[in-house]
Amino acid sequence: MSFDIAGHPIADDSPTFLIAEIGSNHDGSLDEAVRLIEASAEAGADCVKFQSFRPGTLVAPTHPGRATLERLSLPTAWYPKLKRVADRCGVAFMSTPFDIDAVRELVDVGVPAIKIASGDLTYTDLLEAAAATGLPVIMSTGAAYLGEVDEAVRTVQAAGAGGIALLHCASVYPATASVANVRAVSTLKTAFGLPVGFSDHTPGHAAALAAVALGGRLIEKHITLDRARPGPDHAFSLTIAEFADMARNIRDLEAALGSGTKARAPSEVSEREWARRGVYVTRGLERGEVLAPEDLICLRPMNGISAGRRKELVGRRVGRRLAALSPIHWEDL
Repeated sequence: MSFDIAGHPIADDSPTFLIAEIGSNHDGSLDEAVRLIEASAEAGADCVKFQSFRPGTLVAPTHPGRATLERLSLPTAWYPKLKRVADRCGVAFMSTPFDIDAVRELVDVGVPAIKIASGDLTYTDLLEAAAATGLPVIMSTGAAYLGEVDEAVRTVQAAGAGGIALLHCASVYPATASVANVRAVSTLKTAFGLPVGFSDHTPGHAAALAAVALGGRLIEKHITLDRARPGPDHAFSLTIAEFADMARNIRDLEAALGSGTKARAPSEVSEREWARRGVYVTRGLERGEVLAPEDLICLRPMNGISAGRRKELVGRRVGRRLAALSPIHWEDL
């Protein structure tokens, strides 16, 4: 089941869709949000993503993070400006909705897909609202069992999603390599036959590269202008330079992965001839002589008969005179 997001195909043979997760790293500043979009585009992102939450519809009044959420909430009034900047920079604009009203607001501004956070994988009302838009739905699956993922997939399929992608995720911030479990990307791909990827919270980007090698076609990675800034996500985010490095490495990895067909590449033709062995004669031979094992040696380059056919030549008569250490051709017999 393939689809596209803002003109980017999401399929097994498509380039990896790179999501720069700005999240709340705008720190409550519209100017900072704009700078992050521009920097993400320069770093090679295909998409910039924010988080659309309202503390009153997300957490109870006694939640310890309520004050932080109030400070970092993304104002709806910013959406048009952020979308225009993203369009100008050539990247898709998205934001994760944490309530049904946010789904409607994001559709109104023209997002190309809806991203569901891991924590809302079991929030059926939100899943149905996202899918009912007819847009593709990307679901993170952190801390989930396979059965919970299956139920979420069935929910969004039934509600009319225009495409579904699943992101493996370790819901730890930051996540260590020991809990990344990147092979779960393959598990999701095999279990559901849907486009898959990885929402990566590990330091660096080795895990993201592994996810691409395992068939992931979407990579989501937090990005910041300064990892030393206060805030819940800065510390485990990539800097702009690090994101750019990841993007380059992923594109190189995609090229290196190739088609999977086991055959010689056009650039290997000359090396194949020089590195492979042909059958040569060890001594000068006259016409009519019968070839014995000791008359034959396999040498580089491959010229005439392949070394793999040497045994077939033993007992055959030479049809013309051959000089010592000359290659044998079938027409010489």
